[in-house]
Amino acid sequence: DAESIEESKNDLVRELQLFELELTKLIVWQKNLERQVKRNQEGQAEREKEIEAMKVQVMESSAVANKSRETLNCNSEYEALAKLINDKHPTSKEELQKKIDDMKEEATKMDKDIVDKDRILKVRESQYQLLIQYMLDLKRSLNEDENTDSEEQKGEGKPVPMDVEDSLYSD
Repeated sequence: DAESIEESKNDLVRELQLFELELTKLIVWQKNLERQVKRNQEGQAEREKEIEAMKVQVMESSAVANKSRETLNCNSEYEALAKLINDKHPTSKEELQKKIDDMKEEATKMDKDIVDKDRILKVRESQYQLLIQYMLDLKRSLNEDENTDSEEQKGEGKPVPMDVEDSLYSD
C-alpha cells in the first residue's frame, strides 16, 4: 500500500500542480482582463474626446453654412433689387450724379438771382418811399400856396385849415 499512497500522493501533487497552474492561469487571465478593461476605458475616453471635437466641428460648420446661406440669400435679394431698379430706372449712376450736379448749380444760380432781386427790390422800395415823401411834400407845399393865395384874396389874415387828401394812401 505504499505504492497506492505514493500514487495518491503523486496524484494529489499533480492535482495541486494542476490547480496551481489553473490558479496561475486565472490570475494571468484576470490581469489580462484588467489590462483590457484599462485599454477599453482609455479608448472610450479618447473616443469621447473625438466625439466632442466632432460636435464642435459640426457646430462650427453649421454656423459657417448658415452664414453662407444668409449671404447667398442677401446676394440674391440684392440682385433682384438691382434688376428691379435697372428695369424701373435705367439711368446710370453717372448720369444721375450729373443731373444732381446740374440741379445744384441751377439752385445756386437761383439763390444768387434771389439775392440780386432782393437788393433791387430794396432799392425800388426806397425809391418808392422817397417818391411818396416828395409827393406829400409837394402837396403840402401846393396847399400852403393855395392858402396863402386865398388869404391874400380874403384879406383877413386868418389862418385857414389845411385840406389834406389821403388819396395817396388809399388803395
